Amino acid sequence: MAIYRQISYEKNNDEPVSIEVLTKDRNGLIYEITGIIADLNITILNHRAKVYNNRNKGMISDFKVVVKADSYIKIGTLVHRLNKIKGVISVIY
Repeated sequence: MAIYRQISYEKNNDEPVSIEVLTKDRNGLIYEITGIIADLNITILNHRAKVYNNRNKGMISDFKVVVKADSYIKIGTLVHRLNKIKGVISVIY
Protein backbone atom coordinates (compact mmCIF):
# COMPACT_ATOMS: atom_id res chain seq x y z
CA MET A 1 0.00 0.00 0.00
CA ALA A 2 1.48 3.33 -1.01
CA ILE A 3 0.55 6.71 0.34
CA TYR A 4 1.23 9.34 -2.29
CA ARG A 5 1.57 13.07 -2.29
CA GLN A 6 0.57 15.07 -5.33
CA ILE A 7 3.59 15.96 -7.44
CA SER A 8 4.12 17.35 -10.89
CA TYR A 9 5.96 14.84 -13.06
CA GLU A 10 6.92 17.49 -15.61
CA LYS A 11 9.24 19.30 -13.24
CA ASN A 12 12.74 18.27 -12.28
CA ASN A 13 13.23 17.29 -8.69
CA ASP A 14 15.60 19.65 -6.91
CA GLU A 15 14.67 18.79 -3.33
CA PRO A 16 15.23 15.72 -1.14
CA VAL A 17 12.37 13.26 -0.75
CA SER A 18 11.77 11.20 2.42
CA ILE A 19 10.48 7.66 1.98
CA GLU A 20 9.49 5.17 4.67
CA VAL A 21 9.21 1.46 3.88
CA LEU A 22 7.49 -0.87 6.36
CA THR A 23 7.91 -4.58 5.64
CA LYS A 24 7.99 -7.92 7.35
CA ASP A 25 11.62 -8.34 8.38
CA ARG A 26 13.83 -10.85 6.60
CA ASN A 27 17.45 -11.42 5.61
CA GLY A 28 18.64 -9.34 2.67
CA LEU A 29 15.88 -6.74 2.92
CA ILE A 30 18.12 -3.66 3.21
CA TYR A 31 20.27 -5.02 0.38
CA GLU A 32 17.17 -5.31 -1.81
CA ILE A 33 15.92 -1.80 -0.97
CA THR A 34 19.28 -0.12 -1.55
CA GLY A 35 19.78 -2.16 -4.73
CA ILE A 36 16.55 -0.76 -6.17
CA ILE A 37 17.68 2.76 -5.28
CA ALA A 38 21.11 2.18 -6.88
CA ASP A 39 19.59 0.64 -10.04
CA LEU A 40 17.65 3.87 -10.58
CA ASN A 41 20.79 5.98 -10.02
CA ILE A 42 19.15 7.79 -7.10
CA THR A 43 21.35 9.31 -4.40
CA ILE A 44 20.83 8.34 -0.75
CA LEU A 45 21.35 11.40 1.45
CA ASN A 46 20.42 9.77 4.75
CA HIS A 47 18.92 6.53 6.00
CA ARG A 48 17.84 4.75 9.17
CA ALA A 49 16.62 1.24 9.75
CA LYS A 50 15.14 -0.43 12.80
CA VAL A 51 13.31 -3.65 13.52
CA TYR A 52 10.58 -4.07 16.11
CA ASN A 53 8.18 -6.78 17.18
CA ASN A 54 4.54 -6.23 16.32
CA ARG A 55 2.27 -8.65 18.18
CA ASN A 56 -0.05 -9.12 15.22
CA LYS A 57 2.45 -9.03 12.33
CA GLY A 58 5.69 -10.37 13.84
CA MET A 59 9.05 -8.71 13.23
CA ILE A 60 8.67 -5.48 11.24
CA SER A 61 11.44 -3.57 9.49
CA ASP A 62 11.06 0.21 9.40
CA PHE A 63 13.44 1.68 6.80
CA LYS A 64 13.51 5.45 6.34
CA VAL A 65 15.56 7.03 3.61
CA VAL A 66 16.07 10.53 2.24
CA VAL A 67 16.90 10.48 -1.45
CA LYS A 68 17.56 12.90 -4.27
CA ALA A 69 16.81 12.06 -7.88
CA ASP A 70 17.03 14.13 -11.02
CA SER A 71 13.31 13.73 -11.74
CA TYR A 72 10.05 12.95 -10.02
CA ILE A 73 9.50 10.18 -12.55
CA LYS A 74 12.39 8.30 -10.92
CA ILE A 75 10.83 8.83 -7.49
CA GLY A 76 7.53 7.44 -8.78
CA THR A 77 9.34 4.45 -10.28
CA LEU A 78 11.19 3.92 -7.00
CA VAL A 79 7.97 3.89 -4.98
CA HIS A 80 6.37 1.52 -7.48
CA ARG A 81 9.31 -0.91 -7.26
CA LEU A 82 9.49 -0.68 -3.46
CA ASN A 83 5.82 -1.66 -3.28
CA LYS A 84 6.67 -4.89 -5.14
CA ILE A 85 9.10 -6.07 -2.45
CA LYS A 86 8.01 -9.30 -0.81
CA GLY A 87 6.34 -8.64 2.54
CA VAL A 88 5.88 -4.88 2.07
CA ILE A 89 3.23 -3.37 4.33
CA SER A 90 3.44 0.25 3.19
CA VAL A 91 5.59 2.76 1.33
CA ILE A 92 5.02 6.32 2.47
CA TYR A 93 6.48 9.47 0.94
